[in-house]
Amino acid sequence: MSAELERRLERVEGLIEQLEAEADPASRAAARELLQAVMELHAAGLARIVALTREAGAPGSKLLERFSHDRQVQVLLQLHDMEIEPPQPLVVLERHHTNGHAGARSSS
Repeated sequence: MSAELERRLERVEGLIEQLEAEADPASRAAARELLQAVMELHAAGLARIVALTREAGAPGSKLLERFSHDRQVQVLLQLHDMEIEPPQPLVVLERHHTNGHAGARSSS
């Protein structure tokens, strides 16, 4: 994990701990509700980005593959209980003209 990403995660954890320790109950409840609303907004946006990327065909598949191996993207998605599974290679059935039997080949 990059030092910058680690620093940001520690900052978020520190702010949550500070809020829990120092804020009055009404302020804590408002902060939790605000955080939940922002998280839901981000999760919906991320889900839409992933859906649009999947719809893009081969270029989208390549991006999803890269996203699935990027630690910063993984951390962001995990924060929203999401993950990207790398696309599986497409298997195409084709008829071999020489012997008439169908064969499978990978299109990757």
